[in-house]
Amino acid sequence: MQPMMLAKKLTFSAVACLLFLLVLGAVLELIAWLAGYPAAPTKYQKGLWLADAELGWVCRPNARFHYLASPGWVAGTTDACGYRPTGGGGDDPQAPLVVCLGDSTTFSAECPDECTWPEAASREMARRGRKVAFANRGVGGYSTVQALLTLRRTLGNGSLGRRPAAVVYHFAFNDPADNFVCDEEMPKPYLTAAPAAASQPAAWSFAIQPGRAWEIPSSSPSAWIKSNLRCYSMLRSWTRRRSPEAFADAARDILTHMDGPCRDLSQPTREQAGVRYVLGLMKEECDELGVPLFVSFYNIPLWDDNPQARREVEQLLGLDARTAEANRTAYYAACDALGRVVADCGARFIDTRNTLAGMPCHEWAASPNDAHLSPAANEKIGAHIADAVDKVLFPKP
Repeated sequence: MQPMMLAKKLTFSAVACLLFLLVLGAVLELIAWLAGYPAAPTKYQKGLWLADAELGWVCRPNARFHYLASPGWVAGTTDACGYRPTGGGGDDPQAPLVVCLGDSTTFSAECPDECTWPEAASREMARRGRKVAFANRGVGGYSTVQALLTLRRTLGNGSLGRRPAAVVYHFAFNDPADNFVCDEEMPKPYLTAAPAAASQPAAWSFAIQPGRAWEIPSSSPSAWIKSNLRCYSMLRSWTRRRSPEAFADAARDILTHMDGPCRDLSQPTREQAGVRYVLGLMKEECDELGVPLFVSFYNIPLWDDNPQARREVEQLLGLDARTAEANRTAYYAACDALGRVVADCGARFIDTRNTLAGMPCHEWAASPNDAHLSPAANEKIGAHIADAVDKVLFPKP
């Protein structure tokens, strides 16, 4: 065969293969579109976060995002201010309004808009015959410092439309360390610390360093494909299974991100002192308005007082009883320390331990592969927080 003829055949074959792949891709895209699969990035933050010179990042206003949880694709939205929308009581200017601060556990990206814990708290209030709006001001990845600055911005820009009746900060055990992270890639506000005096080495002097402007890096071609092709999200959804291994990954993620910070918080460390400092500033903001500050926390259901649930986790992770008990002891010590810090600041502590007792992994995990909470778990957390708020806002005579 002559070289020219061979080259033509190879070119024809390459073009034919390319056309076939394009047609196949178009068919798959059409099938995914008809089936209702979204064009969604691998991580919900992609395309949702915007750089913010003060806070580091915020969420895009009036956005729609998707997350692949164990039941399938979950859709969520943000309102005109870039926060999860306020449902119950949000349209009634006479209804008391509670500002809810926090990170991804408050934002609840793995849940539909109506299934965040602030919305669950509003439903619990409605069940008790009270119309109360819980404004979700949580953003994924936020530290205590960012929560404080979010409160200041929220109170200063008039976006609430009315004076709040209370503030709830939903603490996460990775927040104390995050307060001191100077992130060069995503510059955010953070704390710096120095010993207050040589004679008092346990005392600290803190200052909040401001965030600064930064640019979100451009996406790679592969990231563009993952974010814009529905067929990719369709194929991804077929690979997700509610397997024991997937839930073990969620439990392992909790241990990785929580056990070390729990031990830090339970001791008189810089991290513990930093939380006390920022919560003190948050309490001052609330005192100026004459409203109560509540501090709840993301409880770790692995260590709730339920022997059956603990055995399930031990089996999933292959933990021996001694290690499991050591982790649980550190968690309880951290919860007790947080309660003391909150009391020192004059705020009200909402102890969420054992709120999810008895719930197995497949019920409390929003997705098999992460440590966030499901709608069913948020319902219990929201009801527990609502109970504490209700007793203060509507005291019995």
